[in-house]
Amino acid sequence: MRSCATALCERSFLSARRRFGTVEWASRAAVQHDAGRFHYIISKDQVSRDLADEVVILNTRSGIYYGLDSVGASVWNLMRQPRKFSEICQLIADEYDVDWASCATDLRELFENLRAQGLIQIAS
Repeated sequence: MRSCATALCERSFLSARRRFGTVEWASRAAVQHDAGRFHYIISKDQVSRDLADEVVILNTRSGIYYGLDSVGASVWNLMRQPRKFSEICQLIADEYDVDWASCATDLRELFENLRAQGLIQIAS
């Protein structure tokens, strides 16, 4: 198992690239994380592929591609089925031996970024 220091705490889950450089995150809007009501689903407006221990995602609407590191790839693969935030958080916290609160903070940031880029949706 990887430690928190090399997994979630680095917060380097998602990097966005365009032809001429990195895209900065424009939106930091709060995402509701109600563990009892909402499921996170991967958007239909994307195509993704596993590449070694990472995932590459193409937003088919914008033409921008994204990369998820190995921890982000674990999260992405869990989201291939609709899951609640609390379920994803618990599975990642267990896999990477990190406390739930730290995991939840990092996942919220990741989900905000993924949602802002149109890569995931929240469904009830």
